[in-house]
Amino acid sequence: MDGWKKQAIRRSFGWMLSLLVLAGALSPQAQRLSALPGAIRLTKGESTQLELPQSMGFSIEESGEAVLSSTDERLAEAGGDRVTLTGEQAGSAQLVVSLLGVPVKRVNVDVRPSRLVIPGGQAIGVALEMKGVLVVGASDVGQTVSPARKAGIRAGDRIVAVNGTQIQSAQHLSELIKKGGEAKLTVQRGDDSLSVPVMPVKDGLDGAYRLGIWVRDSTAGVGTLSFYDPESGMYGALGHAITDVDTGAMLSVGEGAIYESRVVDILKSSDGRPGELMGDFMTSAVELGGLAKNTQRGIYGKLNRPLSNSLYPEGVPVAARTELVTGPATVLTTLDDGGVKSYDCEITKLFNQSEPGQRSMVIKITDPELIQKTGGIVQGMSGSPILQNGKLAGVVTHVYIDDTLLGYAVYAEWMLKECE
Repeated sequence: MDGWKKQAIRRSFGWMLSLLVLAGALSPQAQRLSALPGAIRLTKGESTQLELPQSMGFSIEESGEAVLSSTDERLAEAGGDRVTLTGEQAGSAQLVVSLLGVPVKRVNVDVRPSRLVIPGGQAIGVALEMKGVLVVGASDVGQTVSPARKAGIRAGDRIVAVNGTQIQSAQHLSELIKKGGEAKLTVQRGDDSLSVPVMPVKDGLDGAYRLGIWVRDSTAGVGTLSFYDPESGMYGALGHAITDVDTGAMLSVGEGAIYESRVVDILKSSDGRPGELMGDFMTSAVELGGLAKNTQRGIYGKLNRPLSNSLYPEGVPVAARTELVTGPATVLTTLDDGGVKSYDCEITKLFNQSEPGQRSMVIKITDPELIQKTGGIVQGMSGSPILQNGKLAGVVTHVYIDDTLLGYAVYAEWMLKECE
């Protein structure tokens, strides 16, 4: 009996211990500890935030104190400690998370030297052919209601395939439905992929079968090159996405390229009416590089040859967002055959962004020559690099409609991450 009692006690103790371990593993503190990364990579001057579990402390090992600095701010609403880590100089450091003085996790932090890039400012032409076709509108076929609209297709949808065959162009779409019969359309709507059956209708005017939609398969325009990264051979440009003029949808990239462009005329901005740089890139059609990515923070691809900038032949470091301050800066852009020139501007506001965003700062054009020629910021200047204290700070993205001396810019740090 005594042996049975001891065995029962041991079994009960084991169950209690298992339940305690399980409860600990499921606790918010344990989950936050598990969510901490094992390694972090920063560029010199760059910062990142980590949220620690309650009641846990942290320290930086002595060998890494010169490499890394931190701040620790308790946020009651977050229920934990948020630690801001900043890379001070190139090297390695270790963040030690502890509970009651006992280390429970180590996070390795690698700080790289500031990245040198060649700033842009050159006018470019952009040509993009989409993956599939973009729906921009619907129309009835004679007296018959648009079959596509009836099936639920709407503006902004992207049709990528018909009956499993990938669509190459708007003309290809017409060929795929020309025999009539039900067409199973593969439709991309945001992040969702849909299969939509549609029955094309024969047009009484020419006998062709139609879906009753207007589509677009390509676009072209002008903008400004932002930077060239010699380490990867990649470029960044525009600072914002290429979107459809009718639907506002971000266009997917099937094929594309950027070209040398020259500014042939300037439509000046005035309050309430943004101006425009009028460019010509089809006459000579000198391709600078391919177009691989279209993102919320610009377009990217590889250049066919290295880019040079006579104003900064050795390149400039990319500023971490924590290094920037409100105050004087310069913007590089091209307004005529004289090439890239530097103009005065001012950073008037910096937004606190811990994750990549699009509108990171507000700038104001202060250069009398630039104001006289353009009236401020004009369409086509998107992508113009902004420099402060000898570093690439950001890239022009949008103009204020009501005050064309003002505009938004994205942090260059975010664009460089897109290159990686």
